[in-house]
Amino acid sequence: MKSHFFLNLLTLSIPLSKTTMGQNDATIEETVDFLKSKLTRTTAEKTVTIEFDKKSCQLIKVTYINETQIKEQAYIPLNKIDPSRIEIFQPKGSNIVKLDINILNDQELIKYVQTYKSGSVKDTFYDNWETFVFDEISLQNNIPERVKKAFIHAIKLCGGVNEKF
Repeated sequence: MKSHFFLNLLTLSIPLSKTTMGQNDATIEETVDFLKSKLTRTTAEKTVTIEFDKKSCQLIKVTYINETQIKEQAYIPLNKIDPSRIEIFQPKGSNIVKLDINILNDQELIKYVQTYKSGSVKDTFYDNWETFVFDEISLQNNIPERVKKAFIHAIKLCGGVNEKF
């Protein structure tokens, strides 16, 4: 009886780590580095890289389309993403997985700038969503779900809305 009481007392006195409690203490730099490592990809058609502007807390998705040599930059304000509308899905009959992010209240706050190889601007426009694509290898390591969690953490670190449940 004494040993059970002592074990229960010992168990209660051990502090829970942040990981045990399900909290994440990664900095914005660590979170963005993770996003960069998982969202950067190269295919025959295009190359996608990720940059980060810490001052404005914007993730910048840079897509370079090989055939047309057009570069598209999507400036994504992390604090304006709706965490409840980060969606992972697999198009029917496809071996890729997509992660869509949406801006709060469908505001068109993601700025897109398309430039030619020469640097001259082809087009500038705004939208309220952006998509990231993963191959089937990423599925094996649960990468899309981990990226979704990293986006939610980055939103919080940038002062955005927390997902309630």
